[in-house]
Amino acid sequence: MAKSFPVENLETIVTKVLEKFNDNFLKCLEKVIDKSNENMVKVITLLNNNLDKIETLSNSFVRAVKSMSNALTDSMTQLHATLSTLGNSVSACQQQVTKLNKTPMFKTMTRALWTVEQERKDDEQRSNNVIISGLELEQGGNDKDMVSPICENHLPMKPQIVRTRRIGKSKLCVTLSNSPVAEDLIASSRILLSSPPTKNIYINPDLSKRQAEQAFFKRQKRRLNKTSNLQMISPFVQSNRNGHLRLALANVRSLQKKTNDLSLFLSTYDPDIFFVIETWLTPNDPDNMFLFPCFSFVRRDRG
Repeated sequence: MAKSFPVENLETIVTKVLEKFNDNFLKCLEKVIDKSNENMVKVITLLNNNLDKIETLSNSFVRAVKSMSNALTDSMTQLHATLSTLGNSVSACQQQVTKLNKTPMFKTMTRALWTVEQERKDDEQRSNNVIISGLELEQGGNDKDMVSPICENHLPMKPQIVRTRRIGKSKLCVTLSNSPVAEDLIASSRILLSSPPTKNIYINPDLSKRQAEQAFFKRQKRRLNKTSNLQMISPFVQSNRNGHLRLALANVRSLQKKTNDLSLFLSTYDPDIFFVIETWLTPNDPDNMFLFPCFSFVRRDRG
């Protein structure tokens, strides 16, 4: 049979339990509050420290931006000053060039440079050409078909012919693939002189007027140097005329086309007697076509 407890004892026990619980709860709450306060203090301290660092970084950034802005402003100012100076210099140069363009010397120099450049281009184009004379050109015929068999049958080469152009009735300007081919064709053309069918065919370079004059004087010098037993006058050496007879010889290969060159030669070197061979004149050509000042014309035509 169970013991019975008085109601007063039960109430006392419950009261004590509640009091103990309250005491423990308050102690735990105090500990939690204390710990929270400590953590809050640490957080606030950490925030204060970081705020100082952030402020320091912000100040450094502001100073860096300000320094860069100042440097950029100075650079732009210097650049503007440099551009202004450069613009003034360019304007002054343009004024000088404008004044220089109006001077006769500059115009002469420009014209001379342009002439030299044009001659260079012309010489470069002519280096691919050869002039073939002595051909019997047919009216309306294909000139390429006439040149190719000559090279194939009588010369040790078969050049590539780009185009042909007639010069007068008996000459043909032939453009080849490049200048070395043209040089080889001219060098091998001497073979044509040894064959009766081609002995009257000549292949020469396509020379400009200046190149033709230089070649003419070189030939004259070479021929005059070979002449012996006579006192000859060299086109390039002024000799004493006292007691000496000045002679000159030219192989013109068509006097009609070399009249200007011969006039220049005679007026420059003034020989006493001037021999001309290979004139290619016929009895139908009158003397007055070829009379030079202070010279008498004595001729003996082959035709």
